[in-house]
Amino acid sequence: ATAQSAGTTVQSPQVWSNDDNWKHDFMNIANLSAAQIEKLKSEHEKTRAMKRKARSATRSLVAFGLRLVIYQCLFKIRKRLIVETNALLEPPIVHTAEKSSC
Repeated sequence: ATAQSAGTTVQSPQVWSNDDNWKHDFMNIANLSAAQIEKLKSEHEKTRAMKRKARSATRSLVAFGLRLVIYQCLFKIRKRLIVETNALLEPPIVHTAEKSSC
């Protein structure tokens, strides 16, 4: 069942059982065989490995991005220092009126 418009409440057709035996079965490892437990552990380890790999890749990308930003800033600072240093080192241009020898 789906709501026909915004603000509409739809009641689920699912009816909960009055029997509480499901509580004994829910997430109860004692009811699983050794093979089922091993399969669940294996699936869990695969998921953990995938998440570790994703975190590592994300950290690498972040580190690369930070290095790139730092290098760009250093390049701009270096460029500005070169311009300022050159301005200090260049002798001032003095305009003199030369007398013509004519």
